[in-house]
Amino acid sequence: MEKLGHAKAFPPNINEIAESVVDRCGGLPLGIITTAGSMRGVNDIQEWRNVLEELKESTRQGDMDRDVFPILKFSYNRLRDSKLQQCFLYCALYPEDAYIERRELIEYFIAEGLIDGRKSRQAQFDLGHCILNRLENACLLESVKGFQNSRCMKMHDLIREMAIQITRDGPRYMVKAGIQLRELPGEQEWMVDLEKVSLMKNEISKIQSGTSPRCPRLLTLILRDNPLERLPYSFLLNLCSLTVLDLSHTDIEILPNSISGLECLTALLLSRCEQLIHVPSLAKLKALQILDLSFTSIKKVPQGLESLSNLKSLNMHHTWNLTTVPTELLSRLSNLQQLILDYSSEHVMVQVEELISLRHLEEFEGQLCDLHSFNRYVKSKHYKGLSLYRLQVRSGDCHSRSAYIEIEDKYDKEVRLVNCSLIGKDQLLLPHDIQYLEIDECQIVAGCLWDVSSSLNNARELKACSVIHCDGIESILSSPSSSSTSSSSSYAPLQGLEKLDLHGLKNLSTIYKQGRGATAPHDGTFSNLKHLDISGCPSIKKLFTPRLLQCLHNLELIYVWECKQMEEIIALDDEDENEKEGMEVDDGTVVSFPKLKNLSLQQLPELKSICRGVMGCDSIQSIAVIRCPKLKRLPLSLLPSNEQPSSLEEILIDDKQWWETLQWKHPNHKNVLEPFVRFW
Repeated sequence: MEKLGHAKAFPPNINEIAESVVDRCGGLPLGIITTAGSMRGVNDIQEWRNVLEELKESTRQGDMDRDVFPILKFSYNRLRDSKLQQCFLYCALYPEDAYIERRELIEYFIAEGLIDGRKSRQAQFDLGHCILNRLENACLLESVKGFQNSRCMKMHDLIREMAIQITRDGPRYMVKAGIQLRELPGEQEWMVDLEKVSLMKNEISKIQSGTSPRCPRLLTLILRDNPLERLPYSFLLNLCSLTVLDLSHTDIEILPNSISGLECLTALLLSRCEQLIHVPSLAKLKALQILDLSFTSIKKVPQGLESLSNLKSLNMHHTWNLTTVPTELLSRLSNLQQLILDYSSEHVMVQVEELISLRHLEEFEGQLCDLHSFNRYVKSKHYKGLSLYRLQVRSGDCHSRSAYIEIEDKYDKEVRLVNCSLIGKDQLLLPHDIQYLEIDECQIVAGCLWDVSSSLNNARELKACSVIHCDGIESILSSPSSSSTSSSSSYAPLQGLEKLDLHGLKNLSTIYKQGRGATAPHDGTFSNLKHLDISGCPSIKKLFTPRLLQCLHNLELIYVWECKQMEEIIALDDEDENEKEGMEVDDGTVVSFPKLKNLSLQQLPELKSICRGVMGCDSIQSIAVIRCPKLKRLPLSLLPSNEQPSSLEEILIDDKQWWETLQWKHPNHKNVLEPFVRFW
């Protein structure tokens, strides 16, 4: 009943049939679950009676395979949609117990033509997620969390066996994935009616010269994740119907010229073939729609690429050795929906006119040569048609690396400015829907980051910002004067910002600069900030003032590292110290961080105080204090009963002597916290 999703009991006549259906599942929990999944939402007694008859017919014979698989196959048959069934069977191409990323699966469905190719890429992915949801609701797939919490699917072993059994009849698959094969299957196993072959995740390093499987109906060949060094010329000669060839994650250096004869090929997948230096001419592959050359060592784009007018996806991300993309190449690929280029090299630049000419483009990663070109692109509003863009502007050679390297920190709409001059007459323009902004080694004289571009006032979707090695930056925000009209705006500066990274800013003196007679920060300023990471900023002495602190109720992580003059984390600003203004933070004041989980203070030789009162942070999980010799107090607010904080997991320190000499508000606080101390 739980799997059926019914909130109330069935009428007695349907309930009796449902009990008979359970009996037919023979006590097999997986059979009950999958059968119930296929009957979700069915209330018609006639349909229930029909289902019971179908189960009786399918389970009449008595051997083990015929007892179990017919029950599972019943749910497959109930899908009723041949495309849905093909998508389900496709999952069996993966090894047993594999965690399969949803996005990767949908990319395969698109490559195989299982999702309507006329749709936009966004619509294709929406449909792909709907397909996977339906298979999950039918209990044929289960949803699991993969690496970095990525959304993955998993197929139960018995259901996978059932799927492979189906493919022994038709459509005919050969699946030998993840079974430590060291050689190709024998010639007798390459049957003439094979449609799909998966040999992924094995140990196949060589294919003998002269090997030439005769499989004229083979559509899909997956050899990915093998230490394969070479593909013989003969191997592809008799695979004339091949539409998807996946050689990703292999050690191939050169593709055979015979690949040029695969005129039905729609997808050529070579991602992470890191030894690959040469791809033969692709001029004859007129049907090709997807070409993935990411993480390869090619030095030139393949010959004939400009002839591929049906190409929809071109991925050349992290092609380190690629020296150039020929002028006018991209504009000839007029059907591109996805274009991903390498932006780790100063050589691969995109001309603005070519980019704007791609009217069907939905996803773009790449770099423009200068700020003027970038501003022209933003003015064109071409970016408004993109569901994903990662734009980089690089002026000249720069050895800096992006601060954002972790998968979970990726945003769909990113702009990086590297080694640019932001002091000229060209005012920086930013897309209105930007989610991540990185300013790296740029020349700035504005002093305040917020003054670099007036576009920031409209960047309401900005979620994260990194500022790296920009000597001109002295503050992130400055207060408007009391007469300023901007202070009355309904939208506060940086209201949506969740993550702020500040690295190597040698003249940064404050995050929020507030002058005399100025208004306090707008109520919404920094109101969604969760992560603050500041390192290598030698001029800043105080991190937060009480006025700024009032905006930071969502902070979860504070990381302060290698700021040589940092004296206080929470302090009175200069004006408050002189005039007090009724906002003094003294020993009796509780400074509230209601959501703070991690506080990390490292290599702060002048740090004397975290705050002058006590910190109320009931959610704190981890505190790290490393090489902060002048800090004399951990101002945690503990209950009068001196109970241990329920969320606290560790206090990480590097100096036992320092711990022993700390001062405590209550003599028992040290004993309460000592069990959490760990040494770095």
